[in-house]
Amino acid sequence: MTKSELNALSPKFIMEKGVERYINYDNKGALYYYNSIIELYGENESAQEYVAWAHYEVGFINYMENRKPEAVASLQKVLQTLSPSKAPHVLAAKLLKKIESEQKKNEPPAVVTNSSAPLTNTPAN
Repeated sequence: MTKSELNALSPKFIMEKGVERYINYDNKGALYYYNSIIELYGENESAQEYVAWAHYEVGFINYMENRKPEAVASLQKVLQTLSPSKAPHVLAAKLLKKIESEQKKNEPPAVVTNSSAPLTNTPAN
């Protein structure tokens, strides 16, 4: 479906098409529909619940495909969306916390130096 065809459809219908693509393992197709909701209805006050869910789904797919920076950006947009339902906000916050925890686990340990000990270039014998 083209964007102009999608423009004639409800955000609910477009969301259902995205879910259909996702459950059929077509993440690229699902992202097309979810991003279409964001693009077409992002400023529409009556569609903010669908916009929030679309941002969440984009973030979740990016997370599952190991695109963490993109996932974080989408999940943060969920938290900025004024959705009447708090469910996408709760799920986005949980996934953001999980990503943060994973990043902390993967960070190399901090190098601890004793700054009071003098540094010398003399070899040990």
